[in-house]
Amino acid sequence: MPGLEYGLDELVIDGDRAAAFYTLTGTWGGVPFSVQGAQRLVVRDGQITSRLDHWDSAVFLRQVDEAAATALRSVGLA
Repeated sequence: MPGLEYGLDELVIDGDRAAAFYTLTGTWGGVPFSVQGAQRLVVRDGQITSRLDHWDSAVFLRQVDEAAATALRSVGLA
């Protein structure tokens, strides 16, 4: 994804666990997109040992693929 950037919106830390809320921007097939997401992280000895990433793929698809956007709208995921 050319120009891929994560912008950190909020970081919550509790001991060896953290939640990072972000806005991801970039381009896909020459089309710009912006998607919000969150990562759940576990850090041990200064290293990330576990990462679970959550973001809405429908938000991404509606922005970069008109056929996907049409299909999503047809099932109520506008």
